[in-house]
Parts: sequence; structure tokens; C-alpha cells
Amino acid sequence: MGLYVAEGIFILACAGIVYLLARAYPVAREQAQQEEQESKRFHISSETIYAWDKKILTSLEKGLRRVRVAILKVDHAVSQKLDSVKKKTEAHEKNSLHVFAELEKKDEKEEETTDAE
Repeated sequence: MGLYVAEGIFILACAGIVYLLARAYPVAREQAQQEEQESKRFHISSETIYAWDKKILTSLEKGLRRVRVAILKVDHAVSQKLDSVKKKTEAHEKNSLHVFAELEKKDEKEEETTDAE
């Protein structure tokens, strides 16, 4: 007997759920139709998105190429500056070595003259 009561309660609960779903279905369908109409107002076609994507990619490619050229120009300028600094330091070292050699010769002559006295 208890089994029949439990089955009856279960069937009534299922019937109540079906009733509530059937009652809410037209409202949900109307809301879905309204949302669909609103989405059509702001609908962007896939061709438009593809065109925008293509424009963005081409502009990014151009921009990256320009940045690359600018970086290469800066690299070239830095290389030229380093070469000129290197040449100046080499010339300076040659001059300074020559000056030091002359100074050492003078010192040796002075020492010889002081030793000779």
C-alpha cells in the first residue's frame, strides 16, 4: 500500500512538472523570438568580419615592416658610430704609444746625462 502512495506522489510530481513546463513554454518561445529579432538588428555578417580581419592584418603587416625598417636604420647608425669611435681610439692609442716611446727615450737620455756627470 505504501508503494502505491509513493508511486501516486511521484506521478503527481511529474504531472506538476510537465504542467509547469507546458505553461512556461510559450513565454520562453516568445522571449527567444524577441531575442532573435534583437540580434538581427545588430547582426554583422561573416563577410564583414572577414573584411575587417583582412584590413587589420594588412595594416599590422605594414606596421611591422615599417618598425623593422626603423630598427635596421637605428642598427646601421649605431654600427657606424661604433666604427668611428673604434677608429678614433685606435688612432689615439697609436699616438699615445708614440708619445710614451718618445718620453721614455727622453727619460733615458736624461738618465744618461745625469749618470755621465
